[in-house]
Amino acid sequence: PVGNSQVASSIFISVSETDEELDLSFTPNVPWINEYYVIYRRDEGASEFDSIALVTEPFYRDTGLVNGDQYCYYVKSVGEYTAGGFVDPIINFSQI
Repeated sequence: PVGNSQVASSIFISVSETDEELDLSFTPNVPWINEYYVIYRRDEGASEFDSIALVTEPFYRDTGLVNGDQYCYYVKSVGEYTAGGFVDPIINFSQI
Protein backbone atom coordinates (compact mmCIF):
# COMPACT_ATOMS: atom_id res chain seq x y z
CA PRO A 1 0.00 0.00 0.00
CA VAL A 2 1.07 3.53 -0.76
CA GLY A 3 -1.01 5.12 1.99
CA ASN A 4 -4.35 6.76 2.49
CA SER A 5 -5.75 9.46 0.27
CA GLN A 6 -7.85 12.42 1.22
CA VAL A 7 -11.59 12.25 0.81
CA ALA A 8 -12.90 12.91 -2.70
CA SER A 9 -16.40 13.82 -3.84
CA SER A 10 -18.27 14.31 -7.07
CA ILE A 11 -18.07 17.69 -8.78
CA PHE A 12 -20.64 20.28 -7.71
CA ILE A 13 -21.88 22.67 -10.43
CA SER A 14 -23.01 26.23 -9.75
CA VAL A 15 -24.91 28.07 -12.46
CA SER A 16 -25.52 31.78 -12.87
CA GLU A 17 -27.55 33.22 -15.68
CA THR A 18 -27.13 36.28 -17.83
CA ASP A 19 -28.78 37.32 -21.09
CA GLU A 20 -28.61 34.34 -23.47
CA GLU A 21 -25.72 32.86 -21.46
CA LEU A 22 -25.14 30.56 -18.52
CA ASP A 23 -21.96 30.59 -16.47
CA LEU A 24 -21.06 27.19 -15.06
CA SER A 25 -18.48 26.96 -12.32
CA PHE A 26 -17.63 23.66 -10.73
CA THR A 27 -15.78 22.84 -7.59
CA PRO A 28 -13.79 19.63 -7.61
CA ASN A 29 -13.04 18.37 -4.10
CA VAL A 30 -10.38 15.77 -4.88
CA PRO A 31 -6.81 14.99 -3.83
CA TRP A 32 -5.61 14.46 -7.43
CA ILE A 33 -4.90 16.95 -10.19
CA ASN A 34 -7.61 17.42 -12.82
CA GLU A 35 -6.14 17.91 -16.27
CA TYR A 36 -9.33 18.89 -18.07
CA TYR A 37 -13.12 18.97 -17.87
CA VAL A 38 -15.66 17.90 -20.50
CA ILE A 39 -18.95 19.81 -20.45
CA TYR A 40 -22.12 17.99 -21.53
CA ARG A 41 -25.47 19.67 -22.27
CA ARG A 42 -28.94 18.34 -22.99
CA ASP A 43 -31.15 20.87 -24.74
CA GLU A 44 -34.84 21.29 -23.97
CA GLY A 45 -36.78 18.46 -25.60
CA ALA A 46 -33.66 16.38 -26.32
CA SER A 47 -33.18 12.90 -24.89
CA GLU A 48 -29.36 12.73 -25.12
CA PHE A 49 -26.51 14.80 -23.74
CA ASP A 50 -23.95 16.24 -26.17
CA SER A 51 -20.35 17.09 -25.40
CA ILE A 52 -20.13 20.86 -25.99
CA ALA A 53 -16.72 21.86 -24.63
CA LEU A 54 -13.41 20.78 -23.18
CA VAL A 55 -11.84 23.23 -20.71
CA THR A 56 -8.79 23.18 -18.45
CA GLU A 57 -10.18 25.52 -15.78
CA PRO A 58 -13.26 24.78 -13.63
CA PHE A 59 -15.42 27.35 -15.44
CA TYR A 60 -17.42 27.46 -18.67
CA ARG A 61 -19.62 30.15 -20.25
CA ASP A 62 -22.32 28.69 -22.51
CA THR A 63 -23.37 31.35 -25.01
CA GLY A 64 -25.96 31.70 -27.75
CA LEU A 65 -28.75 30.24 -25.62
CA VAL A 66 -32.44 31.09 -25.81
CA ASN A 67 -33.81 32.94 -22.81
CA GLY A 68 -36.59 30.94 -21.17
CA ASP A 69 -35.43 27.55 -22.54
CA GLN A 70 -34.22 24.92 -20.11
CA TYR A 71 -30.78 23.35 -20.39
CA CYS A 72 -29.34 20.47 -18.41
CA TYR A 73 -25.61 19.96 -17.79
CA TYR A 74 -23.09 17.64 -16.26
CA VAL A 75 -19.30 17.74 -16.11
CA LYS A 76 -16.72 14.98 -16.41
CA SER A 77 -13.26 15.63 -15.00
CA VAL A 78 -10.18 13.72 -16.09
CA GLY A 79 -7.16 13.75 -13.81
CA GLU A 80 -4.36 11.83 -12.18
CA TYR A 81 -2.20 11.58 -9.10
CA THR A 82 1.35 12.86 -9.40
CA ALA A 83 2.69 9.58 -7.99
CA GLY A 84 2.59 6.33 -9.89
CA GLY A 85 0.73 3.18 -9.00
CA PHE A 86 -2.79 4.61 -9.19
CA VAL A 87 -5.61 4.30 -11.67
CA ASP A 88 -4.85 6.63 -14.58
CA PRO A 89 -6.81 8.48 -15.72
CA ILE A 90 -9.18 9.19 -12.84
CA ILE A 91 -12.66 10.01 -14.13
CA ASN A 92 -15.09 11.93 -11.93
CA PHE A 93 -18.63 13.08 -12.78
CA SER A 94 -20.81 15.87 -11.46
CA GLN A 95 -24.46 15.68 -10.67
CA ILE A 96 -26.85 16.42 -13.53
